[in-house]
Amino acid sequence: MLALLAGSALINAGGVSSVEVPEPDGALPEQLIAESRHWTGVVGAASGTMVTLKLSALPQRWRLGQTLPERADYAATLDLAHGVWHLASAGA
Repeated sequence: MLALLAGSALINAGGVSSVEVPEPDGALPEQLIAESRHWTGVVGAASGTMVTLKLSALPQRWRLGQTLPERADYAATLDLAHGVWHLASAGA
């Protein structure tokens, strides 16, 4: 899901019709799932080669129509030029 959200943001920001987005290293989703089983994510910033997703842990599954959290717990950033994902605490 991270790759899909990042890919759509990169297409919108770069004005291209397609982009190849690498999946995050297995450690990134494992870290997130260990903390919470339920997450939401929104695009924080995007350019033609970089996108940051703001991720928020939830106590239960998010449903369509529910308000998204105002706070973010993590920022997942994809550096497309280097093909790597970075995860950082939103407060960092």
